[in-house]
Amino acid sequence: MKALLLSHSDNGGGAARAAYRLHEALNQFGTESSMLVDFKGTDDPLVHRVSGDRARWLRVMTDQVPRIVGRMTDPANFSAGLCSGITRRMQQATGADVVNVHWINFGFASIAAMGRLPLPAVWTLHDMWSLTGGVHYADDVNADGSHWETWVRRRKQRHWRVPAQLVTPSRWLADQAKLSVITQGWPVEVIPNPLDLDVFSPSDQREARNRLGLPTDPPIVLFALAHDLDDQRKGWDLLAAALANLDTHGAFGAHVAIMGPAQAPPQWPSGLPPVHWLGRLTDEARIADAYRSATVVVVPSRLDNLPQTATEAAACGAPVVAFAVGGLPDIVEHGVSGYLADPYDVASLRHGLELVISDDGARRRMGAAARARAESAWSPKTVAGQYRELFTRVSQTHTF
Repeated sequence: MKALLLSHSDNGGGAARAAYRLHEALNQFGTESSMLVDFKGTDDPLVHRVSGDRARWLRVMTDQVPRIVGRMTDPANFSAGLCSGITRRMQQATGADVVNVHWINFGFASIAAMGRLPLPAVWTLHDMWSLTGGVHYADDVNADGSHWETWVRRRKQRHWRVPAQLVTPSRWLADQAKLSVITQGWPVEVIPNPLDLDVFSPSDQREARNRLGLPTDPPIVLFALAHDLDDQRKGWDLLAAALANLDTHGAFGAHVAIMGPAQAPPQWPSGLPPVHWLGRLTDEARIADAYRSATVVVVPSRLDNLPQTATEAAACGAPVVAFAVGGLPDIVEHGVSGYLADPYDVASLRHGLELVISDDGARRRMGAAARARAESAWSPKTVAGQYRELFTRVSQTHTF
């Protein structure tokens, strides 16, 4: 079995990292895998770029015209799917038996190209884009907030007449696929993203903190700030509100560590517990050290699929506190491996943080349960086996 993975990138963002981790897992456990990408960040010889920089730039710029002309209030949340860097010949030349589509926006694969893939196809969804009128996340999967969204939805319905096999990393996204007027009735399976459980594994907290220059004594709340506060969906403002009174609610002098910026952005509020800015960590060993350093990892997203911040933290044995939204209940078992706060409720989020910080016994039990969950659900061998079985079934039953 040979699989071809299509992805905008092999390491630029959470969806790209998930696709590349799957590519590695497939090759390790019995399925030949290669990738076509627009942005290549690894030195993997099995990952191939589809074009040069100039062609890529033109496609990216063209694909952004609708959101610029439409003066969208949240342009980063919309992709038109106009341009395509992949061709049928490129895909067929790999000799693959099945194509696995991942995150393909920024002009990598157009709506039309996705409707005429030359090989049996499995689409792995990393957000809601394939289900909506072009937005990546929406409260209502079938809502159209502008005429551009109506236009994109109609193009998808016109080009995607033959249902494809869908994979969603979370049960929540599978439910959204079943509700969407675009993909209603399409087959869908839930398969989580794989993690290297040797890299993301528990280790001595004090040593991890020393390697990152963090204080060894106080409780540390870790938050991954991916987009410099410009992504409200990640809930940094809700976290800031929860942190504002943390010290006065029995949290015993907690500090905060933030992966992302190297210093406080202008929007960061004052009056919060001491913050340690770790900067953008790209080496997975150092990212794992950040999770090991944490007393608790907080994921205050307003909406998310299966955020790798949460799965990576759990694999490192760190309890996760998050809102009970999207795919987070697939990661956190409330009261067992972490704490699920009432959606968008700052007081509930604060209570979860205080509960984990203040109870050493509960924190150790949660950390052990989180690691056990990672070993049972997200191991590369398990996930690669699930994909191999699905690829085989799809390739055997596909008709053109």
